[in-house]
Amino acid sequence: MFKRSLLSLSALATSLALAGPALAADMMAPAPAMGYSPAPSPINNWSGIYAGLNAGYGWGRSRLSTPGFGAFTVKPGGLIGGAQIGANIQLDQVVIGAEGDLQATGMRDGMALPGANLTGELKWFGTARGRAGVALDSFMPYVTGGLAFGKHEFSLFGPGVAFTDSETHTGWTVGGGVEAALTDTVSLKAEYLRVDLGSETYFPGMGGTTSQGSHRFHTVRAGVNWRFGSF
Repeated sequence: MFKRSLLSLSALATSLALAGPALAADMMAPAPAMGYSPAPSPINNWSGIYAGLNAGYGWGRSRLSTPGFGAFTVKPGGLIGGAQIGANIQLDQVVIGAEGDLQATGMRDGMALPGANLTGELKWFGTARGRAGVALDSFMPYVTGGLAFGKHEFSLFGPGVAFTDSETHTGWTVGGGVEAALTDTVSLKAEYLRVDLGSETYFPGMGGTTSQGSHRFHTVRAGVNWRFGSF
């Protein structure tokens, strides 16, 4: 009986020795997946044609210089609002594009002069700009610059005095902003622009003189864009 027990123990030891490597391999094998894999981070594509609306505030300086009478400065400020349209092409993380916009404004100011009041008012303005940005997934900071144009008006009112003249100016603009994608087709933006509309002639021949009027201003605005085409 002792011999049979010894033989049984020997057989069990042999079986365990042979099965050991297989059991170890099973223990070292990775656990099977439970049906979960992390979703990849979405990468926004900024390429395409877009259009949108914006609103904000503008403030600046309008200067009227008349030989023999001096130079006078008013500081028009007020709400602005309008629409934009543009297109982007994304090359890896670099985004280049072009944008145009047209704005109505409430930018107006006045001052008292001897015998009259002078007012300056920016009626409307627009820009045609290039843009260059960096795509950071759903965010795109960018710089922008190009052509600016707009209509400005000077008025002189007082006893026996009523003169109004408006001129269309052309100049330049530079600025920057950031755009954030909410969906594949909708994004929000915040933007700053510095605009210089240069000088134009006002009140030609009035009092035997010619006045020069200039207008420079800043804008901050927020907007929404809808992308409706792609490249």
